[in-house]
Amino acid sequence: MSTSVITVKVDSKTKSKFQDIAQQLGMPISSLIRGFIRHLIQTRRVEYSLNEKPTQYLIDALRKSEEDIKKGNMISFNNPKEELSYLQTLIKENERK
Repeated sequence: MSTSVITVKVDSKTKSKFQDIAQQLGMPISSLIRGFIRHLIQTRRVEYSLNEKPTQYLIDALRKSEEDIKKGNMISFNNPKEELSYLQTLIKENERK
């Protein structure tokens, strides 16, 4: 099997984190990348799994949203067309200002 080289530029921090994860998995970086490429070719899909911890900003925004919902400070729509119509009205009102 003949092989080709693919060069990818990433910042040092990203490379270091990637190396750490690969080491934890007990796999060389090249094997992980080859696996990703094979999966992409086979499925024609890119799949990501994010297990990131939400930021404090996001947590605060979600809490505020929940409070607004409990207080009834929200607008609901029966369908996407109704929502778009409402947004277009807001845009027109904002343009008049």
